[in-house]
Amino acid sequence: MFRKFVLFGDTVHLYNMFLMLAIIVASLLNEYYIRKYCKEERREIYLRLFIPIAVIMGLFGAFVMELITQSKSFSIGNLNSGFTFYGGFLMAFVILIIYGFISKIKLVFLINFYAPSIAIAHAIGRIGCFFAGCCYGAPTSFFMGVIYPEGSLPFSHYGACSLHPTQLYESIALFSMFFILNKIKFKYRFSFYVISYAIVRFLVEILRADSRGQLLGTEICSPSQLIAILFVFIGIINLFYVKFHRNIGF
Repeated sequence: MFRKFVLFGDTVHLYNMFLMLAIIVASLLNEYYIRKYCKEERREIYLRLFIPIAVIMGLFGAFVMELITQSKSFSIGNLNSGFTFYGGFLMAFVILIIYGFISKIKLVFLINFYAPSIAIAHAIGRIGCFFAGCCYGAPTSFFMGVIYPEGSLPFSHYGACSLHPTQLYESIALFSMFFILNKIKFKYRFSFYVISYAIVRFLVEILRADSRGQLLGTEICSPSQLIAILFVFIGIINLFYVKFHRNIGF
């Protein structure tokens, strides 16, 4: 396993490479869905424009959530603190609500429209986490266990010990969700995604051994587990809403 390589004299970090790949794939997929579900030029423009907004604000939200859960100050010295996915997701979700009012596109349509793109981007991004050595798991004798190389963060904590590749567990689950999302009815996509991912994330958090931080002053659940519980309820509420409302913005 390696975290970086040299290309034409420049060092390329695999985490950054997979992050860029995730954005590119999500953008291309978004374009495909625009052609499939949209017949109005004005709506097409709004749906394309949200991608760069979501990327920028999502990364900012993920960074802020990391600082909050790790009790770090918002300063230049903490720019390399990392990211927390749910922070980015929450920020993008709030921005999407505002965006729905501005674009006059129903929020229920927007959240179902973008759900598969988020799932595939997240799945690819988690592979980058694996190579970076962040979000690592606890020691295990499981056949999928991974020994991280010397110099990596997991090695500094556990040495040459086999650890759960929790990043890959999550990535495999997200890729599976993506394929299912493209098979189920459009109006159920968001609920399926947030509930499924919340369950997966809650379980994966049990196997993780990196610093999870705190939220609301509790150590019983990690910050991501608390947010996962919240999103299960959001997904169930949305499920009942779309079940009894035919007009979701098409």
